[in-house]
Amino acid sequence: MSRQSGKPALYTIPAGGGALTRLSVNAPSPTEPDWSPDGKYLVFTSQSGAGFQICVTPMEGPLRGTTTVLVAGEDPVWAPNSRAVMCRPDGKLSTRLDLA
Repeated sequence: MSRQSGKPALYTIPAGGGALTRLSVNAPSPTEPDWSPDGKYLVFTSQSGAGFQICVTPMEGPLRGTTTVLVAGEDPVWAPNSRAVMCRPDGKLSTRLDLA
């Protein structure tokens, strides 16, 4: 995450160094990014006027950068099989969101 553009945005940078590449995610103030273990999706928290939301976006294919809001919540983390996300909806105890 960086504020290089003046607003919070998500970027990648090559492991060996180099230029930042901004990720196209259609969400305001993205934070707490977490790549799926298979590398196909990015889950993150987005802050809107209604509070925090857990969002997911595919990072490859024709829907790359298309953001889907899963639930109101914070602290998203992928399951090891990339088929579920754990998070804290509305500051409560953890919950599991099955994606496939």
